[in-house]
Amino acid sequence: MDLQTKKYLLFASITGTIGVLYLNRSFLYSLRQRFLARTFQKEKKGHGHSHGHKHGSHSSFNMDDLKDTLFRHLGPILAECKVSNVPELKSGHDGIRIVEIGVGSGTNFKYFPTKCLFIAVDPNPFFENDVKENLSKYPGVKLERRLITGVEDMSEIPDGSVDVLVGTMVFCQVKDIEKTFKEILRVLVPGGKFYFMDHLAADKGSATHLLQLFLTYSGIARVFLNAHLDRDIGKDIQHAAFQSVDHKYIKSGKTNMVIGVAEK
Repeated sequence: MDLQTKKYLLFASITGTIGVLYLNRSFLYSLRQRFLARTFQKEKKGHGHSHGHKHGSHSSFNMDDLKDTLFRHLGPILAECKVSNVPELKSGHDGIRIVEIGVGSGTNFKYFPTKCLFIAVDPNPFFENDVKENLSKYPGVKLERRLITGVEDMSEIPDGSVDVLVGTMVFCQVKDIEKTFKEILRVLVPGGKFYFMDHLAADKGSATHLLQLFLTYSGIARVFLNAHLDRDIGKDIQHAAFQSVDHKYIKSGKTNMVIGVAEK
């Protein structure tokens, strides 16, 4: 077999594999979910800790520093939220109720109040053991339920039953932004807080931005990364029906970020 034939066969194999994965999206989605969970577990064993949402574009900044800014300096300090506004919880002793969307491995638990009820929402079932392990470090955080679903459908959570909703590094992956914010507003109690943090599209006109647009509008990013790379959550949330939004844009390395808190 000559070299030219080998190159042709290699190219045909790679193209065929990509084509099969593209057509079989459910298999690709499952494969991607397993990969994310295993990547986190390897990082945890090798380095003693992980941020849980580390992807290539997320590794250029200190995630803990950004989360400290989000949870400790924007709006009321989450750790001090001890009295629930949910009618059924006001007279109880379990603290507030928190929902985290895209909970991943549970690396945000250290920012939660020392006593609270917690609902975990994430479409990836392969993080279950990591969530349990992280929860064991914070006995005051009581897991009420774990929903294996996307944030666009939290129908198992009643209307107005949540004090705080948290979402960090998840909005590039949701399918429907408008429906996502409607669900967040539905489950929050009046006066409830929504803490958010996410990366944004690169600066307009840059090579990275052009690449993001190509990957997004060609469908490649959605199929293989499960991501929309051209979103600006800061602008999107302004169009949702929140009473107030306090957010700011920051740049860490080459990555554009938005962090903030919105109130229903």
